[in-house]
Amino acid sequence: MAGDLFASIEKQRSKKTARELTLIDKGLEIAQVRPEGDDVTFMHSILCQIGLPRSKFDGDRFERKNGSAALEVRAGSIWTGTDMVQQPIPMARSHV
Repeated sequence: MAGDLFASIEKQRSKKTARELTLIDKGLEIAQVRPEGDDVTFMHSILCQIGLPRSKFDGDRFERKNGSAALEVRAGSIWTGTDMVQQPIPMARSHV
C-alpha cells in the first residue's frame, strides 16, 4: 500500500513548486525512517495546530483558538514544603 502511495506522489512531482517538493521529500523521509531513541516524540494535534506562547506571558490564563480547535492553559502553584509559589504560563521551547 505504501508503494502505491509513493508512486502516486511521484507522478504529481512535476506539477509542484520547489517548496512543495521539499515538503514531499521530508514527508517521505519521515514515513520511511523509523525514529529511535531521542528521536521518538509525540505532540498532540491540537498543540501542532495552536501551540503555547513563544514569549513570556503575563497573567495566569492563556487561551488560543484556531478553527474548531482551542487551548486553555492555566498557571498553577508548586508547594515548596512551606509555601505555595505561583508559577508562570509555560512557553514553547525552541528546538534550534
